[in-house]
Amino acid sequence: MTSLCGKGVWLAYSYDLPRAVELTTQIGGTHLLVKIGHGAFYFPESARELYRRTLAMSLDPLAWIQMTAGSDEGTLRIIEKALTLGYQAVVLMLDDARLAAEAIQPLVETLLGQEEIETRLLLASPPPAYLTDDSAFKQLVRICHGGWMPLCFPSLEADPERLVNQGIYQALGDLALLWGKAPAIYPVLTAMNPATGESLDAETMLRWVDTVTQHGLDFFSIFHAAGTEKSHWALFRALSLPCLEAAVPNKPDPDEPPETWRGVPSIARPVYITVAPGDTVMGIITRYEMTREQFWQWNAHLWESQGFPRDPDYLQAGWRVRVR
Repeated sequence: MTSLCGKGVWLAYSYDLPRAVELTTQIGGTHLLVKIGHGAFYFPESARELYRRTLAMSLDPLAWIQMTAGSDEGTLRIIEKALTLGYQAVVLMLDDARLAAEAIQPLVETLLGQEEIETRLLLASPPPAYLTDDSAFKQLVRICHGGWMPLCFPSLEADPERLVNQGIYQALGDLALLWGKAPAIYPVLTAMNPATGESLDAETMLRWVDTVTQHGLDFFSIFHAAGTEKSHWALFRALSLPCLEAAVPNKPDPDEPPETWRGVPSIARPVYITVAPGDTVMGIITRYEMTREQFWQWNAHLWESQGFPRDPDYLQAGWRVRVR
């Protein structure tokens, strides 16, 4: 599977499709994430019909399955059916901290070594620090080589900086050891508090979005269509992604009061570069006319996640560093 690029919307229930289509269209979305299974239970009619309708709307279909204690051979069959139907990838949703490794180990052992499937599996979960038992997480990373979709939910942590910066990006060193490499990261945002069902206020939503985008994004998704109030749509539409050939216009919705998202069009998109062999910190600072303080404010997490001291000469080729 190639890397994901764009904006996705999660569809939790098939009857929410009209809402999901409207939301995806309004924010310049590219992918629809369709729930096709729950544990070992497969939803064949929804899987086939929603796949067809997603393609008809010129969107890329991703399937997702809710992992449960009953995720066994039946889940394996769901994965195989989804890929056979033509879904680009399958996301395994692990949001139950009580799910133990023993429940899913048979599934993992069966899929190990099936590279064609492993590269099209992604894991969606809270950061490991927010799981009371991370054994199921550690099992699933063995087969989910397509990337990680960390759940950036206020029900897990009220402070987005702590969850995103510490729970995700400063933990990349440990995550790379589990995955065998640094996983592709595709954050999952929500416009509501899943624990209470209440919509986030504009200031809180903006804080979450700003924290996530500081690290550079090629793909993010919104969970889920029915829980995303229209008052938040302009913010998601205002986010442009470097990998998209054409940025989504940062225009406010004419049906919304102009004060709803005052200043949204001015959200700055961070600029990142990929470190090449021979690059140095001071060389990049000079090239992009930055201050040392600004460079380390944006990029120190790369060194900290590896346990390295801040070194003005050392840079790892392939790192993405922020320069604007």
